[in-house]
Amino acid sequence: MEAVRSPMCLPTAGGLSAMSPMDLVRQIVDALLQRAGVHASDIDRLLVECDTETGGQPYVAGQPRQPGDPVQVHIPAITIGQRCGTGQQILHLAAQEVAQGRYGSVVVAGAGSMYGSSPTGDHSETSATPAPFDKSAGVHPRVLAAELLAAKWGIRREHLDAYTVRSHQRASEVAAAGEFEPEIVPITVASDGLLRQVLHDEAIDIDLTTARLRTLGPTVLDPVVARQHPEISCSITVGNSARRVAGASALLLMNEHHAARLGVRPRAYFCGFSVARPDPALPLAAPLQATKQILADRQMSVGQLDHVEVDEEFACVPLAWTAEFPVSPDLFNPRGGALALGIPRACGGLRQITTMLNALEATGGRFGLQTMSADAGGAYACLIECR
Repeated sequence: MEAVRSPMCLPTAGGLSAMSPMDLVRQIVDALLQRAGVHASDIDRLLVECDTETGGQPYVAGQPRQPGDPVQVHIPAITIGQRCGTGQQILHLAAQEVAQGRYGSVVVAGAGSMYGSSPTGDHSETSATPAPFDKSAGVHPRVLAAELLAAKWGIRREHLDAYTVRSHQRASEVAAAGEFEPEIVPITVASDGLLRQVLHDEAIDIDLTTARLRTLGPTVLDPVVARQHPEISCSITVGNSARRVAGASALLLMNEHHAARLGVRPRAYFCGFSVARPDPALPLAAPLQATKQILADRQMSVGQLDHVEVDEEFACVPLAWTAEFPVSPDLFNPRGGALALGIPRACGGLRQITTMLNALEATGGRFGLQTMSADAGGAYACLIECR
């Protein structure tokens, strides 16, 4: 396994805001192959998850720019889906295909941006998904699901805000120490006829405090919703929810025979995954079920894990997870998460796995577990092993 990501950038007026998702994919795949030391002709399949598709771009994504090659090599490529979580789902499918010997090597890439959209500029537009729960209430179902999850586990507003600050603090410490650099590849952007490189994450707030977060009003304000769900405390805000960002990530999977033939040293082994069925009453609790499934399948306990990545779409999700699976705080989202880095729609799971792989190598850890929920209410989890 090899993995890289781009910087995570603000969706509007950020370093990658002028780039289409497929242009991001092309650069991230180029960088992945160069870092792995393999040629495009050695890749059997390219699977792409992307926010939007425009004419001809999936075809371009299958033509990595190999330095010094007079003719570009085509990789059979397909663009799949446009929904949160699909990037991780196709990673699981690719792992199955490689394990079964159908393909020797597969690249899975994902990219998300606000390119071509018309955001309002309101922070809430880039938090969660800008679609209403219903026209009368105007509450997005993911926000309501977050409120229900917080109510179920008794997570109060002060807990959510404190965890959010923790995420930003951890991410800022890692960034300041240069520990994100091994996983980030520079992205070249054309602007005003000049080329510049985007190198750093943009959404981390090093000065965030709980006092600032307390000034934000709740996302759920409609009294109709409050009457329908008296158990909720209206504690979800744009501050303790992850914001949308532009970014890309790519992973290379190979079977051992193919890697040995090419002289590629595996950085880690993809050794298990699970898919959890959604619970209509508590959609955001699905990562807990996905975790139970994968640990049971591998006959492992959380005590054997050296790193855990739980998606931070809302602060209540990792807090509910730790309530069910007590782990050392030093091993749980130790480099921050989506609350600080943001969620690049279509590659949030791939970004998490990339960060987890680099953290395991940096700390000498062996097993890492990652899980995230999806738009439809289910969840995915995967387990990787460094040897």
